[in-house]
Amino acid sequence: MCGEVSGVFDLRKGWGGGGGEGRRRREIVCIGGGAGAEVVAAAAAIRWLLGVTNEKEQKDGNGDGESGESGCTKGELHLTAIDIADWTSIIDTLHTNLTCSPPSPSPPPAFISPSSYSVTFHHHDILSSPPPSPTLLPPNTSLITLLFTTNELYTQSRGDTTRFLLSLAALTRVGCLLLVLESAGSYSTIEVNGKIFPMGMLLDHTLSESWEIVFKDESRWHRLPEGLRYPIDLENMRYFVRVYRRV
Repeated sequence: MCGEVSGVFDLRKGWGGGGGEGRRRREIVCIGGGAGAEVVAAAAAIRWLLGVTNEKEQKDGNGDGESGESGCTKGELHLTAIDIADWTSIIDTLHTNLTCSPPSPSPPPAFISPSSYSVTFHHHDILSSPPPSPTLLPPNTSLITLLFTTNELYTQSRGDTTRFLLSLAALTRVGCLLLVLESAGSYSTIEVNGKIFPMGMLLDHTLSESWEIVFKDESRWHRLPEGLRYPIDLENMRYFVRVYRRV
């Protein structure tokens, strides 16, 4: 989707600053990520990118023949999940199962090393006053995600949501990315003074002073693979994408 976003999860690459700083911690904040999808997706992205890097090194003759999380990473990723509902036990369970080997006489390696990935959950209404503290939104945050959450925030309070979005400029560093995914079409329209506007247009206008658009797509489809069976019903869906960068 966007190289800038995927680069946040690539722990084989250095992250700003000069040399000699050792491992550096990258911060991601997922707003409305309480149910855990972002927690699992971030772990999968780190693992996949480390595997891709190892595979390329082996083909180039520079690898050590290992795969997965082997080799020296140059940082760790810490994810802060914030949600108005209390998902503490779910997040703890997901993180434990991602970073710990299952009980077995000969357990396989953990899905991802706890030294590479950590998670903190905050049960908090992001629209409450005052603006988010550094505990919720660290100053060195590299990526903020609003995945199918913006519509709910606008429904809760359009004014408070606008104030929150505007406050992000003062809370983030230059270069921080903001990723927004939301249902496309009539599901994501906002009424302002009796007129209906697409949410993407409203976001672009609200953030225009301090954020630049890195990537946008008004309509993308996520289609389920043929033959996929799952315990609960899943559906194809259409969504829009925005990636902004703090300037």
